[in-house]
Amino acid sequence: MTLRTYSLSIEAPASRVWAVVSDLASWPDLTPSINSLVAVGDWGIIPGNKFLIDQPKLRRAVWTVTDVRPGRFFAWESGGAGLRTRGTHEVTEGPGGAVVILTIEQRGLLGPVVGALAGSLTERYIELEAAGFKERSEHPVVS
Repeated sequence: MTLRTYSLSIEAPASRVWAVVSDLASWPDLTPSINSLVAVGDWGIIPGNKFLIDQPKLRRAVWTVTDVRPGRFFAWESGGAGLRTRGTHEVTEGPGGAVVILTIEQRGLLGPVVGALAGSLTERYIELEAAGFKERSEHPVVS
């Protein structure tokens, strides 16, 4: 198993940060680590809902929501035989605002191999995602 966690303080209320994190349709606009993200069915972050994600340098993958704590946390998983990847997104209260905590866990027979080969790319994508959440939360787009 390979586990990578990244946290970032954000100078915005946790409720605003959660609104950004949970707006999956906006993710391609927030980070260069995601080319497209589309719902396979409903858009809600509800256990069982699926999303097709296309990322640079990675194969397109379907992610299935597995766990949700509304306003605070969601997890989703992707993969199959030999490799299962779990991503978590958590928003907590922090000093001067909120903290976003992003985790990627790769497990299965191929988990350590993929973790070693794609580790720096995975870390870079997690950092880009968190930076996008921070930018949008601290500087909301006014429509």
